[in-house]
Amino acid sequence: MYRTQSNQIKGLDKNEYEALREMCRYAKNLYNVGLYSIRQYFFAEGRYLRYESNYQVVKDNENYALLQAGVSQQILKVVDRSFRSFFNLLKKAKKGEYRYHDVRIPHYLEKDGYFPLILSTNAMVIKEGSLHVPMSHGFTQSHPDLERIKIPFPARLEGKHIKEVRIIPVERARFFTVQFIVDPEIQTIWEAFKCYTGHVMPKQKHYTPTFKAQVTLELLKEEKTVTQIAAEQGIHPGQLHRWKRQALDNFLHLFTESSDLQRQAREHEAQLAELYAQIGKLTTQLEWLKKKSGLDPVSH
Repeated sequence: MYRTQSNQIKGLDKNEYEALREMCRYAKNLYNVGLYSIRQYFFAEGRYLRYESNYQVVKDNENYALLQAGVSQQILKVVDRSFRSFFNLLKKAKKGEYRYHDVRIPHYLEKDGYFPLILSTNAMVIKEGSLHVPMSHGFTQSHPDLERIKIPFPARLEGKHIKEVRIIPVERARFFTVQFIVDPEIQTIWEAFKCYTGHVMPKQKHYTPTFKAQVTLELLKEEKTVTQIAAEQGIHPGQLHRWKRQALDNFLHLFTESSDLQRQAREHEAQLAELYAQIGKLTTQLEWLKKKSGLDPVSH
């Protein structure tokens, strides 16, 4: 199983570090813009504004344009996940499974704060041992003297499939850490951000067999999408796909085992019947021999 490799970013010049700070500031701005759009819709309509609709509202914002499109989209997806978790808690509170008092609507990031740059596969350029930080056309135009920012790529990850890269501002962007993600079951961006800002990482979740069975049964009904169930239960969609696949694989095994057990039971019953028949025959022969030999007291 692969791991997430984290390195402190070193070797950049002053202008390159300042460019990273500026982009992380735009990332924070875009997060707040996306969150504002969803919050206002919720207050006005009492419903959740989905990612696709929020994207249409936010895509013309200047902060979106100052970041590479793939990076901007990943930030809006983080906003989307945050609000989906909020709605999931609301549903649990309505069912009496959670206290309303503890449900908190996602809050804005600090005005002078920063947010990580998240690079999915479509935003990654890795050449000659370096990760090239993606920059939008608008950003490069406003920084004509800035060449492409290059971050060393770990040699041990050569040939590995990199799922995601995160450039995380640490200590209010005094320095930066880069994470190379090669494992699909990874900590969330929020967990990584908290880790590098002094928060304690949460423990890995453990699910009881009963809970797994209930969720898997809901998956098999196909009344909701995997994404919807993942949001409601707070479980990674990849984990749900594995539970569903395991259940389907075991169905065939279950019926095969049932058929085999029935066959073995029939064979066992036939063997018992044959053994009882042989015992009865031997008992009859033994009684006859006792009478003929005079050993049977009843015959005297």
